[in-house]
Order: sequence, then structure tokens, then C-alpha cells
Amino acid sequence: MTLEQKVDRLWDRHEIENLMGRYVLYHCAREHEKTFELFADREDITLSCGDMGVYKGKKGVKSFFVEWHYNLEMTPEGAFNEHVLTTPVIEIAEDGQTAYAVWVSPGAETRHVQPDGDLEAIWIWGKYGVELIKEDGVWKFWHFTITQDFMCDYHHSWVECEKTNGPKVMNLGMPASDGPCDWEDGYTKKIVKTMVPPMPEPYKTK
Repeated sequence: MTLEQKVDRLWDRHEIENLMGRYVLYHCAREHEKTFELFADREDITLSCGDMGVYKGKKGVKSFFVEWHYNLEMTPEGAFNEHVLTTPVIEIAEDGQTAYAVWVSPGAETRHVQPDGDLEAIWIWGKYGVELIKEDGVWKFWHFTITQDFMCDYHHSWVECEKTNGPKVMNLGMPASDGPCDWEDGYTKKIVKTMVPPMPEPYKTK
């Protein structure tokens, strides 16, 4: 690899990290329309989210990131999402047109829970696995995966709040997905962890 190619790769990595950082900051600020604008303007974009399933195309992805997130919050008062990014592994294709990256993401949220809809502080940790594509020279999200390793309320550990006994979040207005994901989310005492999303590896092109 030439020095110029190395510089190009470093710049691409910088732009990809900024793109993902904008996603997190928009999400924290409840600017969900701007989150959706970070996706490529094409009909083969997808969003995959554990037990919720796969959402395809601009309409499906927007239903998840915009409509459902506002429904989930119910009211702006008390709504809180704080997800950080760690351990980035970013592989850019040899042709420089696509990339694949994975982050671990510790998070804290305030959500309405059953039976009374009261606000509850919740820990929610997972990973992002993101395929990106250049659109008019600008990096955009292409295929976006969110996994959930565990979710528990502030007062109990993830072992106490394993998947079947965790906080019953009021997922009002959850959009219908286009199909299931091929993995199962959430912590249980019998879980055997696997590499989901898969590890980024060098590749030539998509």
C-alpha cells in the first residue's frame, strides 16, 4: 500500500468515525429525523435489530428510527438515551467505496415500563455492526445492525433481570418488520456468546 493510499484510508476512517459519532449525538438529542438522514438515499438500505427483526428500504428504516423512537418515548419529558461507542474495528474495502465497522456500545436510557407506564432507569448494552457506502463521495449508512447483549433496570443486575424477567418496556407503536433476524438478543443464564455482529475483516469490494 502506498503512502497516498494509507492517507486515504486514514481519512476514510476519520469520516466514518465522525458519521457514527453524529448518529450517537443525534440519538441522544432526540433528533431522530437527522439520524435517518445519515442513511444512503437508496432502496436497499436495511436496519436489523435483534428480536424486533429486519426493516428494509427507506420506508422501513424510517419507521424504526423516526416513528417508533418517538412512540417509544411517548412524551419528550423524561426521555433519555445515552449510548457511547467503544472498541471500533473498521475495515475499508480496497476499492474505497464501502466499509464495514463494529462498535461495542454501553448505554443508559429512561423508558416507560409496564404496568403503569412509569419512567424507569435502564442499562442497555449492545453492539453496532454497520456496512457503509460512499454516496457522491460522502460516507453513508447502508446496512445497520443493532444487537442487545443485556437490558436491566438500574436496581438489579443483568443476571437478576435476565431476558424473561427484565423490565417490561412499553413498546407502543412498534412497526411491523420485514422478517426476523438470524440471531437472538438478550442475556440468559444459559447463553453461549458468539461473534454477533461478525468481526470486520479486510476485503476488496462489495
